[in-house]
Amino acid sequence: MFNSGFNTVNELAKLVYRRRKAKSLTQKQLAALAGTGVRFVFDLEAAKPTCQIQKVMDVLHALEFSLELKATPLPLPEPPTRSPLPAFKISPAVNSNAKKPPVRVFKKGILPLSVKIFHPHLISA
Repeated sequence: MFNSGFNTVNELAKLVYRRRKAKSLTQKQLAALAGTGVRFVFDLEAAKPTCQIQKVMDVLHALEFSLELKATPLPLPEPPTRSPLPAFKISPAVNSNAKKPPVRVFKKGILPLSVKIFHPHLISA
């Protein structure tokens, strides 16, 4: 089993050329096996970067190559920085007006008990 990788068109071209020579094929014979033209095989071995991918795969198949793609692991993203939660006091103040029933008065930084505070970094999607 022949295993080799490539990262550039030049490396692919060298692999195709070496494999064709190892199988004792001419460019014309390889073109006939792959169902492409001789000019395409020539361009592929010359590392032409605009070769059609289907024709490249046909040539690789004719040379008994199989193509396998492997993903390189991506770096993990940085975790988001969390801003500190705002400080609120949760205690209602009562107005001591005798003529009216008690009314809750909320001072700056004081919230009613029924209000929930959702911090955007703490909400899970």
